[in-house]
Amino acid sequence: MNWFKLLHHDLRKGFLRKRYLTVPLFFAASCLVCGLQMPGDISTPGFMDRMLFCFKGLPPLTGPQDFQLPVLWFLILAGCLFLNLDYLLDDLTQEGQQVMIRTVSRRGWYLSKCVWGLFSCGLFLMIGMLTCFIITLICGGKLSMTNDVLVSQISLGVWTQRPLKATEAVLIGIVLPYLTLAGFQQLQMTLCLYLKPILSFLICICGLVSALLFSFFWLPGNGAITVRSDLLMPGLHRPLPLLITGLCLWTVGVIAGMIRFSRMDLLRYEGE
Repeated sequence: MNWFKLLHHDLRKGFLRKRYLTVPLFFAASCLVCGLQMPGDISTPGFMDRMLFCFKGLPPLTGPQDFQLPVLWFLILAGCLFLNLDYLLDDLTQEGQQVMIRTVSRRGWYLSKCVWGLFSCGLFLMIGMLTCFIITLICGGKLSMTNDVLVSQISLGVWTQRPLKATEAVLIGIVLPYLTLAGFQQLQMTLCLYLKPILSFLICICGLVSALLFSFFWLPGNGAITVRSDLLMPGLHRPLPLLITGLCLWTVGVIAGMIRFSRMDLLRYEGE
């Protein structure tokens, strides 16, 4: 079996799972809350307004007393991690070992799972974007790739004076959240090779919470917190360092996982 057939196997098996039907619920809740925050004299939030709100997070804290868990933000990011938590080990303990025997190497098998992780996070985000699109369409909002200044001031609590350019809005509302999800997904998958899945999930959750508590660009979770971007709040995080941080997290996860997987005794996973 060549590598592309192996990837096709992972995409088919990984995507055809009923759990993805729950994804619209995560984004729909945020979209509806965003709309309910608007006074009657303010225009209905558009598509990008809702996407920015989905990944709003928290502004930098001035003290521990300011911390309040952004439940909707947390559900989206933690939900993505939880949906994909068990795929690697489930495949490894079922037909995955037979598939591995027919592949070129362990490295190819594991790299296929890493690429599947990128696609799975992309699918998660695409379903979320489609949900935001449909709700915006139903509510009569603008289906544009830019934000409304007044809507952002109310929903995000930022006092920006100009709308974002389309490229800027896509960068902080879609690209950076995607890289953050992909990075934590890869970290979780790698940790599953060292620890029990639930411990891997909890470590990633701690990483997300740490990003809420500490506004450091090198904490990957900050990439999925739109209100900490200097495009909305001057003086905060620039997009480029956040992009590099997300890419580094994914890359380190791939390398660490590949080293671990090449040395594992796979027979101990049979029957688990």
